[in-house]
Amino acid sequence: MHRIEASKQRMRFAGMASIAFACLLALSCFVALGGCAAEKPKPQSTDNRSAEIEVFSQTFAAPAYEGELSIVVHDDEPDFSDILNTTAPFIEFSEINSFGQCGQAVGLLGKETLPQGPRSDLQKVTPAGFHNAEYPWIEDQWVYNRSHLIAFALGGGDANAKNLITGTYSLNTRGMLSLEERTLYYIVSTGNHVLYRVTPIYEGHEPVARGVLIEAKSVEDDGAGLSFCRFCFNVEAGVEIDYSTGYTHADGTISEDTVAEKTYIPDEQVTYVLNTFSLKFHRPDCSSVHDIKAWNRMYFAGTREEAIEMGYQPCGYCKP
Repeated sequence: MHRIEASKQRMRFAGMASIAFACLLALSCFVALGGCAAEKPKPQSTDNRSAEIEVFSQTFAAPAYEGELSIVVHDDEPDFSDILNTTAPFIEFSEINSFGQCGQAVGLLGKETLPQGPRSDLQKVTPAGFHNAEYPWIEDQWVYNRSHLIAFALGGGDANAKNLITGTYSLNTRGMLSLEERTLYYIVSTGNHVLYRVTPIYEGHEPVARGVLIEAKSVEDDGAGLSFCRFCFNVEAGVEIDYSTGYTHADGTISEDTVAEKTYIPDEQVTYVLNTFSLKFHRPDCSSVHDIKAWNRMYFAGTREEAIEMGYQPCGYCKP
């Protein structure tokens, strides 16, 4: 049985206070994952692995938001030194605590974890603090999305409450998405595996996270192909968020007469656009792409064969 041993360690973040760790759950197997903590009771595994892990929450003073949705932390170096002898793909989620806060989501991702069918509707899950409101300057009007910690496209599963937090439109579609796209493309183009961990960062007992810490490191090439450590802010332009409740209001920095334009400008390297809801893929110039919700739209720089291998089907209109 593979075991993942945890040891105390420090994660240094510029301008951040010290990290305080707290275990959430108890399980039958004493294996800790995700960074700096002494051995604690473990949460229930979400797969059939014989080894189960502890997924704990971290709290620290999130950095001040200065206009960048995603910033480098810890010199862009993920810390997976506590994860040893891990070879079989897996995904684990922590239990939701009594304040409605999700904990870490962590996995060894590969082609084996990619979704095999279309995603179902997420409406049946209501994350803590999910008090949605419309603002005309947001592309899809609504300030909040049900944000996956581990993206559905990477194998984060369907409507799993342990994997969904209240996240802003910008966190979901601009902060996290580019990192998810990089990870997906690396997995598909190389066939290699990636250690991947997402930690929502809360202040105290607030139900809405201030942001998420995302770490990734490719395994077979020891991080040469993919490696990053980023903090993505849970903010939205023109909107003030009360993180203690989830309620929002316009902050006056954007005129309420402003109407968002539908933005769809793929990078030149993009070969196909994936609809992660329907598992269809399209040519970048397909008219159907404009109808894909931003949080279901993923830009892909791989081949047609790779898209099909991932479980996506070609659009019947543009016939990619």
